[in-house]
Amino acid sequence: MVQKKIDFRLVYNRKGKLNSEGKALLQIEAYLNGQRKYFSTGIFLKEEEWNEVAGEVTRKHSDQITVNNDIGKLKQSLIDAEYELSREVPNYDLNDLKQRFEKPLHNSFIKFALEQLKDQKNLSTDTVRKQTLHINELKEFAGKDVLFSDLKHPFVEKFKNHLIGQKKHSNTVCTLSDQSGLEN
Repeated sequence: MVQKKIDFRLVYNRKGKLNSEGKALLQIEAYLNGQRKYFSTGIFLKEEEWNEVAGEVTRKHSDQITVNNDIGKLKQSLIDAEYELSREVPNYDLNDLKQRFEKPLHNSFIKFALEQLKDQKNLSTDTVRKQTLHINELKEFAGKDVLFSDLKHPFVEKFKNHLIGQKKHSNTVCTLSDQSGLEN
């Protein structure tokens, strides 16, 4: 028997409740074999900021393009997780998807970098301290966790310019940006 594919769709205000700001959660519904699981996007929207028919954030949201891109990335992450499951687990179900999605292998660059530092027993305490400061500075610059998918040339250039603007020593700027080996 061939494994059926999971159907994904965006669901706004599934529980019919608004928070104190008049916003409701946007979720991604996964449907397979009569079962449903819901995955939070972490995005709360006002009713007028959501277009149910188009399945996207409207122009009434101040950051429409970015939020729609973030939603697309989350949905693609679920599709990617399903693809991995289809190759590894015969007859997977939504619980398998939930487990795979909620515990991805190093999706976060920040988490990965900090774990790598912790595992390097041959580094001096001073090196670990400095690298931890640099990693935290990257996170502060981004204003959020930095995912591997965020590490593209334009992002690195912006971070490099930020460091230069803060008059960081040239070794710091080179270490944190030029030697990253990131995609263009």
